[in-house]
Amino acid sequence: MHLMHDRFSTMVAFIEGFCTAPRNSPLSGFRDWISIRILGRRSSLHWTYVIASTKVPGIPDGDRPVDFIPREVEGELADLTLDLVGEFTNRPAA
Repeated sequence: MHLMHDRFSTMVAFIEGFCTAPRNSPLSGFRDWISIRILGRRSSLHWTYVIASTKVPGIPDGDRPVDFIPREVEGELADLTLDLVGEFTNRPAA
């Protein structure tokens, strides 16, 4: 995947667009998987907030919107997101 920059919001927009294009998205179930993988439980939070919560306190509580993630952690979050997408798509079939 190639994006113009490493902003987390750009990564999120790309993945969300990818998920809405096909009928059977290869990322079906990603939100629940991410919640269990990171939080240890299912959550109604969008996967973006769950991933962002690893670097930005207050995100899951709604204290800070995803649009205002500090620039210094955006690259780390984008890298983490790519790693998690790779892990999710390469996991053994259930």
